[in-house]
Amino acid sequence: MNHDAHDDRLPNQLTRALDAPTDALTLRQLERLKRARQAALARYDMRAEEPVRLAETAGLWLSHHARLVRRGGAALLGLLALASSLWLAESQLTVDESPTEASLLSHELPLEAFLEPTFSRAVEQ
Repeated sequence: MNHDAHDDRLPNQLTRALDAPTDALTLRQLERLKRARQAALARYDMRAEEPVRLAETAGLWLSHHARLVRRGGAALLGLLALASSLWLAESQLTVDESPTEASLLSHELPLEAFLEPTFSRAVEQ
């Protein structure tokens, strides 16, 4: 049997079965349907009286504000990229100050070098 032909007939068969008149239902079937409907309405009423859960509230908010969430996510991604690039740039621009610190601590610089007004700029260079 060809599966494509079966797949094409299935929606038509379901439509015909669902559109069929309900006059042919037996009294027992009608009673079962009535009890099932009453039970479903009772469950609905019980659920309506319960407090709304946080997950449900968050899901509704996200579904109503999808554009805001997408834009916010894109903004956060952009900020993350900017922060990462700044961090990498800063790590590449750091100057190794260990020789200057070693010379200061070992007092290899003459005393006059400490007294010059441009000493701090010279040390940074």
